[in-house]
Amino acid sequence: LRFSVAAMQSPRETHASYARLITRIGRLVGLSVELVQRRTYLEVNDLLIANKVDIAFICTGGYLDLMRRAPRSTSLLVVPVVGGKTTYESLIIVPKASRAARLSDLAGLRFAFTDELSFTGHIYPRHHIRQLGQTPETFFSNTLFTRSHDRSIRAVAKSLVAGAAVDSLIYDVLVQGDPSVARETRVIHRSPPFGIPPIAASGLSPELRARIRAVL
Repeated sequence: LRFSVAAMQSPRETHASYARLITRIGRLVGLSVELVQRRTYLEVNDLLIANKVDIAFICTGGYLDLMRRAPRSTSLLVVPVVGGKTTYESLIIVPKASRAARLSDLAGLRFAFTDELSFTGHIYPRHHIRQLGQTPETFFSNTLFTRSHDRSIRAVAKSLVAGAAVDSLIYDVLVQGDPSVARETRVIHRSPPFGIPPIAASGLSPELRARIRAVL
């Protein structure tokens, strides 16, 4: 079974978070497994569309991209439940010492996005900025894509950027595992709840899909 994971976390953190799960899934369905990593969400989507991976843990924005570009190439396998919920939020975070209290306070400063297809790390905050009558290009002095939420969080914690938009699930995990994250960052905005990042499948037989869904 060929698995891929959208780069919601850095490659090292992705391997640490998912390797045991993927190995266990393979063992329970009786197949060997391979973890295929790529740098961007778009590259993982391209693998699904080309049937070069069987299962992918994708982001919400990545799923919307798949449905727009190739709605028949993939289908949802399962939706995770985290803390009893199937939703998550986009957080705007700043360094603890920052005086910013809302997104508008970050005008003219440096800001970190995650990935072009990231719903919480780019699509939602971009929409929020449009509601202020501007675009990221005119609102901030400079923006960058870190390519993972944990990198964005660490960039804020080290004051390398004035703020970042991140996935609430990953932020909560980092805060729990590393108390310094809570000491060095704070949340100034929380979005409405959105559908949690799903797990998609491509090219599997109905029988194998059913077995994997049962294991999950």
